[in-house]
Amino acid sequence: MNNTGHNSRTLQNHGADWKVEVRRAADFVMSYWALLGIGTLVLSVIAMHGYLVEEAIPLSITSPDVVTGLPALFILIAYAIFVLTCSAALPAMVLLGRSKALSRSLLEDMLLSRSNYSYGEHKVRMRLIMFWSLGLTVTAIIVISLLYWPAFLNWVGYPGLLITATLLFSFSLILAARQMLPEGWKAHTKEKWGGFVWYGVIQTFVMINVGAIVEKNVRTGLTELFGFLIIAMLLLSIFQMVIVWGIWDVARKPRPIIRAGGIAGIVILVVCAMPPLNQIFVGYAMSSSATGGRGCTVFVWAEEAKVLSELRREDDGLQSVDLRIPMATKDIFYARPWQGDVSKEIALIPYTSVAKVMECDS
Repeated sequence: MNNTGHNSRTLQNHGADWKVEVRRAADFVMSYWALLGIGTLVLSVIAMHGYLVEEAIPLSITSPDVVTGLPALFILIAYAIFVLTCSAALPAMVLLGRSKALSRSLLEDMLLSRSNYSYGEHKVRMRLIMFWSLGLTVTAIIVISLLYWPAFLNWVGYPGLLITATLLFSFSLILAARQMLPEGWKAHTKEKWGGFVWYGVIQTFVMINVGAIVEKNVRTGLTELFGFLIIAMLLLSIFQMVIVWGIWDVARKPRPIIRAGGIAGIVILVVCAMPPLNQIFVGYAMSSSATGGRGCTVFVWAEEAKVLSELRREDDGLQSVDLRIPMATKDIFYARPWQGDVSKEIALIPYTSVAKVMECDS
């Protein structure tokens, strides 16, 4: 009973006055605006330098086109990190949601459940990660198996597969709640059934995107595809739980907005400094802005354009081969062929040589 009272007080005494916290965050920014501005500039320079080197783009970091774009680059990196993080972690927010009838969230009830007192908060977290990962991974395997089962697809079609996936993900959440909260899972399921269904819908679309990335990069066979998919879903489930527990911990401690900003700054620092992450996020900012959001790009050449023969299609010389545009300045596209092995060769294409920009047929 003492443990119960202590946990209850711990959960209740860490509420934040968000108006006060917003004022504190504003005061912090006003006090350290110069330091924050210098940090933003330094991180942008590090990110751009790393990207130019990794992509072998022959452009100086001191070029006016690069220097003037550094503030926008930082904004786009932060935006990309925020959007991708929120998209991947959104399904797990069902654990933090409250309702009128149930004042405590599903996560709070898991921590206060009598069946979990003997474990302690750390072991409760591990148990939740285990059940969450198991439900996510098993459901993904079932859905992919149905996708590669022609008879099932002929019977229900892709809309039926999406509905099946949604129901399976929702059911996996109910099973996880039942294991973690044997005394209260029915109340949460009855009161928040709409949220459970939305969890299934969102998790389905997150899985579709993760599966598409895995399938794009694994071209060996179905067995290898399943193996990499299992690894990807395990990493996704752990990532979702880390975000949930991170929000939970930050919201219960003093100055949550400033703490959250500090964590975001560390994440951006890691992204800017580490080459693989740098190439993904800076590449998104540079490539998407250079091509209008197109990934694979085809140019229609101007009639008098003088371009390399290897950039022209054999069957239609007025169109380019499929190109990837890692960067563009005010008058030059930096391009390399989309297909083939990874190459450090970059073709410099003047804007005047391009009459039209299109997406690849594939």
